[in-house]
Amino acid sequence: MTTVSFPDYLALDEQAPERLEFYNGEVYALAGGSLHHGIICGNVFAELRSALTKGANPCQAFNSEVRIHIQAVNAYVYPDASIACPPLNTVSEPAEAIANPILIAEVLSPSTESYDRGGKFHRYRQLDSLQEYVLIDSQSYTVEVYRRKGDLWQIVVFSGLEQEVALGAINGSLSMEAIYSGVEL
Repeated sequence: MTTVSFPDYLALDEQAPERLEFYNGEVYALAGGSLHHGIICGNVFAELRSALTKGANPCQAFNSEVRIHIQAVNAYVYPDASIACPPLNTVSEPAEAIANPILIAEVLSPSTESYDRGGKFHRYRQLDSLQEYVLIDSQSYTVEVYRRKGDLWQIVVFSGLEQEVALGAINGSLSMEAIYSGVEL
């Protein structure tokens, strides 16, 4: 595989029709999302914002337009949704990105599931600030929450539309019914 410089990646990312992620000199194109993927992503972002405002939480929710910088592994990635709290640690050069998310959410699709569970999760675990990694299945009513407990990660699985997904990072929860609103599986 040919490696590219970070400035070349930024130029490619600005011109490409799809988002591109950067990892240690390699560039990865993000797969286009399905209708279900897009609806769920929108719902998750809206619910995270709502959960933060209900609890008067000073943290900020971000959608898939905001890049995360993982300095430890020289990576820039676009999660489906994320939350970061003040003081917001941002990087403006060489690219604008957040470097201290406390929560990252990814909506799984058949084409991205192995990457989101494997290489991408490995990179996210290098973020000292990250407390929870949320995987939302676009093929079934299932949400997995990985919680950092010291050096270990604990998983809690929520299934069925009647569940409330507890999120300790924001001391709140998301309704499964709201996450999957508008989606018939």
